[in-house]
Order: sequence, then C-alpha cells, then structure tokens
Amino acid sequence: MTPKLLKEIERLQKLPDGAVVFEVGVALQYFDAPPGVRYSAPYVEMGTELWATACYELQSLLCDKSERAPKDWVDELQAFYQTVQAGYFSAEEKALERQRELVRMESELAALKAQYRDEKKETADAHKKEIAELTATYRAEIARLTKPRREIRVIRS
Repeated sequence: MTPKLLKEIERLQKLPDGAVVFEVGVALQYFDAPPGVRYSAPYVEMGTELWATACYELQSLLCDKSERAPKDWVDELQAFYQTVQAGYFSAEEKALERQRELVRMESELAALKAQYRDEKKETADAHKKEIAELTATYRAEIARLTKPRREIRVIRS
C-alpha cells in the first residue's frame, strides 16, 4: 500500500455512509475510464447497486445458505485473526516495556552524569583547597628558611 492510498482510505473512513456510497459509484464509473475523461452519472444509485451486489457476494462467500450460519473456515479464520491480534498486542506491549526501560535507563544515566559532574566539581574544589593550603604552608616554610639568621658564635673555652 502506498502512502497516497493510505491517505485516501483515511479520508474515506471519515466520510458519512452516504458519501461512501457516492464514492463507490464514482469509483465504478471511472474504473476503466481513460485518463482525463469526465462523466456525469447517478453515482449514488450506482454505488448503492454495487454495494448491494458486493454484500450479496460477501454473504455467499462467508455464509452457508442451507444452515444460515458462517462457514467453518470463517470460524477458523476468526480464531486465527484473534491469535494474530493477541500476538500483535503482546509484541506492542513488549515494545512499550522496552521503551519504558530505555527511558528509565536514560534517566539513570542522566542522574549518574549529574552526580559525576557534582563529584568532579567537589573533587576539583577539594584539590584547589588542598593546593592553596600546601602553597601557604610551603611559602611559610620557605619564608622561615630564607629569613636572615643571626649568627650564633660558639665560644669554646
């Protein structure tokens, strides 16, 4: 299915029933028409007739006229459809759970990054403080060692 066809189906789903019958009549009229040809026809009547024929054909295909019940394969098809539907919803649930897990992991990662940044800043601040204290201590020690000393004379007797 092309995106253009999907958009057309969406458009038709939004139309009221009478408009859909009109569109069916238009489709019937233009089905084999060459490009560029325009017709004027009783589209609603044509659509109603085609829809009635389609309903009869569908009923003949799906129902057993003698028993007035769906054919056996229809029940099997319905069971198969329900199985496929359950599998689809299960897969959707798993995909949703994976998305939730991904969001949780991304949130945890963001929190860890923020914690790392904070710890890195705290560590850097602690290092700056330690370096400042060491610098002050070393300067004091250098100043003490470079202070002019008084000579002490040892007198020997």
